[in-house]
Amino acid sequence: MEGGKKGIAIVALLIVIVGVVGMLVKKHAGEPEPPIRVTGMEIERIDTTDGTLHTQTLKEWENAGKKDGKYKSPKSGDYTMVTPHKCVACGEKVIPAEFPASLEGRDIGRVPDGDEIRADAEARDKIRREYKCPKCSEPAYPDPDG
Repeated sequence: MEGGKKGIAIVALLIVIVGVVGMLVKKHAGEPEPPIRVTGMEIERIDTTDGTLHTQTLKEWENAGKKDGKYKSPKSGDYTMVTPHKCVACGEKVIPAEFPASLEGRDIGRVPDGDEIRADAEARDKIRREYKCPKCSEPAYPDPDG
C-alpha cells in the first residue's frame, strides 16, 4: 500500500510541475513586443478634418487605436489621422487624396479579372491627376502618365 501512495504522490507532483511549466511557457510565449527603438519612433500624422499635423510615438498611435485605416485624433478622439502626403509641387505635407478600396477587399475568394484591375488602376490615376494640393493648388501627385 505504501508503494501505491508513493506512486500517486509522484504522479501528482509531476502534474503540478507540468502545470507550472505550462503556465510559464504560456505567459512568455505570447506575441513578441517590437523593440523600444521601434515603438519609440516618432510618427507624424495629419488630421483629415483640418490638416493639422500631430507627432506621437508609434506606441502612442497604436495605443490610441486604429479604425478603417485611420488613427484616433489626440484632439477630437475621432478616427481622422492618416499619414500625410508630400506635395510634389511645393513639398508641403498635406491631406492625401481618398482612393477607392483596393481590389483585395472585394469579394474575398474571387480573383478579379483584367477589366476590374484596369478599371481600378484608371480610377486611381484619375484621382492622382485631378487632386490639387490644398496649399499651392498645383497637382499634388506625380503625373501617372509620366
